[in-house]
Amino acid sequence: MGAEKKKTEIRREQIAGAALHVIASRGVSGLTVERVARMVGLVPSALYRHFRNKSELIDAILDLLRDRVLANITAAHQEARDPLAAIRQMLLRHVSLIHEYQALPRLLFSEKVMGDEPEKKLKLYRIISEFLGHVADTIRQGQAMGLIRRDIAADSLAVMFLGLFQPSAMMFHLSGGAFDMVAQVDATWKVFRDALRPPPEET
Repeated sequence: MGAEKKKTEIRREQIAGAALHVIASRGVSGLTVERVARMVGLVPSALYRHFRNKSELIDAILDLLRDRVLANITAAHQEARDPLAAIRQMLLRHVSLIHEYQALPRLLFSEKVMGDEPEKKLKLYRIISEFLGHVADTIRQGQAMGLIRRDIAADSLAVMFLGLFQPSAMMFHLSGGAFDMVAQVDATWKVFRDALRPPPEET
């Protein structure tokens, strides 16, 4: 039973990834069960056993996004020597995620997510809030260790962290990949890192 469930989870993740590729080439309006089925080598009837319609495909994409974001947070902490380095790793991994799934900005700001189906807007809000919560927890660890300034609330700094990559991701999307998101994020990280340093009275 466990092996079969794992197999189903892997298949659903493959389908969600294929759906993102369809969105990248055809837009959200071009996302259909039939197109995704062809991309993963299934007949539409087989894919319908996993997803009944476009709405369920988009839900699967949001689930995939949440899983990847949380996995990136775990990996960042495993790779980093301290909380500040973990925040840096989260940033780099998030940029890599945007590169891997270039359709994400196109989907997340689409009417399908932002307007047509309010429950998807709420789902995205919860994903981002969960992500911010983990970032804030990491910042609080850094504050406790004296690595990050304590005169600004961790929750506020976590929201500022979003600004390191969201505008760049949008420019990357609008330019069709021509905008150098990696260089821009690297530059903004240096500014943010310096802003995080404790003021002299804290050291």
